[in-house]
Amino acid sequence: MNARLLYSGLLCLMLGFPFARASAQSDAALATVNGTIIPQSGLDNAITSLTRRGMQDTPQVRESIREELIMREVVQQEALKRGLEKLPEFAAALEEQRKNLLVQAFMQDHLRRNPVPDAAVKAEYDRLAAAAAGQPDKKVLTFEQAAPKIRAALEQQSVRQAAAELRRQATIQ
Repeated sequence: MNARLLYSGLLCLMLGFPFARASAQSDAALATVNGTIIPQSGLDNAITSLTRRGMQDTPQVRESIREELIMREVVQQEALKRGLEKLPEFAAALEEQRKNLLVQAFMQDHLRRNPVPDAAVKAEYDRLAAAAAGQPDKKVLTFEQAAPKIRAALEQQSVRQAAAELRRQATIQ
């Protein structure tokens, strides 16, 4: 397994998963830390996010994410015990996170309204495969292997184009 991919995935996990499905009261407990339940949906949302980025869902990845969720809860409880949420630096960081979440909300809303068509993913795969076919040292992935990465790249391109259009429309002094 690519350790860098795992660590970048865990970093995404540590930054949080905004707009993850709200856990219902009946959500199964993944673990309980000092009486606080960590819902199974936290693990499920993390796995969904990572597989969208092309990472494989394996028992090792699941265990790493489970351990990370537990570690986050333990550290969060200790930070609250120490009153760290009352520091001015915390308020500034919280505001920055709020801005980041709004950007992520925009991205998700844009992709919900403008999904990347399967035909565009297939066309990009065909273009990349044709370019690689002329180079014997290049390994060509199957469509099933490449599609999640291609879709993510096309989605990122779509969001960047939408943001660039918003910037063109903005009044900047």
